[in-house]
Amino acid sequence: MGDAAKFDARFKSRLVRIVGASIAMGGVLLVAAMLMQPLLEMATVRYLALLALVLIGMISYFGIGHLLGAFRLSELKRNLRR
Repeated sequence: MGDAAKFDARFKSRLVRIVGASIAMGGVLLVAAMLMQPLLEMATVRYLALLALVLIGMISYFGIGHLLGAFRLSELKRNLRR
């Protein structure tokens, strides 16, 4: 993949913040999963609870990453438009 696969200086400077956002998301998901444990064991709402966990993970990662300066939401929107 050549130059497209190389890490640039911007990525290297943000790597610690990206890892921090990932660790924080893991903590949020751990707490959310413990709180939602009864729902995850019920066959009738199990998949809705799982969907909620996925959404909580996405929102927490992007929110925490934005707050830590790991990335800007405007950059994500621009990259998604491509």
